[in-house]
Amino acid sequence: MSLQILSLGGNQIIEVPENVGHLTSLQALVLSDNLIEQLPASITKLKNLRSLLLHKNRLKTLPTQIIKLKCLTELSLRDNPLVVRFVRDMTLQPPSLLELAGRTVKLHNIPIETGGIPKTLINYLQAAQCCVNPKCKGVFFDNRVEHIKFVDFCGKYRIPLLQYLCSSKCITGSWESREVDSNPHPHMMRKVLLG
Repeated sequence: MSLQILSLGGNQIIEVPENVGHLTSLQALVLSDNLIEQLPASITKLKNLRSLLLHKNRLKTLPTQIIKLKCLTELSLRDNPLVVRFVRDMTLQPPSLLELAGRTVKLHNIPIETGGIPKTLINYLQAAQCCVNPKCKGVFFDNRVEHIKFVDFCGKYRIPLLQYLCSSKCITGSWESREVDSNPHPHMMRKVLLG
């Protein structure tokens, strides 16, 4: 027998554990009236999830991967900072020399000979993440820019999702107008409760 409904509302929960993604038969997840500030990326593994109640929390953004939940038909977000007001906290620290060197190697496809650099640097270079701006070919390692992108879920509501960019220069530009809503999915949510 697999768990289909999990109700944890009103329990002063601060963090949702990453292993929530193991509950693959879950159809309803109630996390309302808690102190949750972010959801784990593993939420995308809940392929059967139909109802996700997150109202009365401290959520400022939702993980981008939430749009992969094709069965999700109800999402309750009211009384969260992401609904009450748009929050943009952009504290950008300059990249380290290691980060700048790593970006240069990846951007220019500089070949690395086996034994030419320590294994730790090879592992570092393999950890590069691509910028989500389709017009940018940049990568980042530890230094990234957090950016809020509003995504249209069902033609009426736009909710902020957190994404990472390689530079603050990637925030501006016409690429943002071609968001997820330019390629609508037939499995859009039927109910998004914001107020």
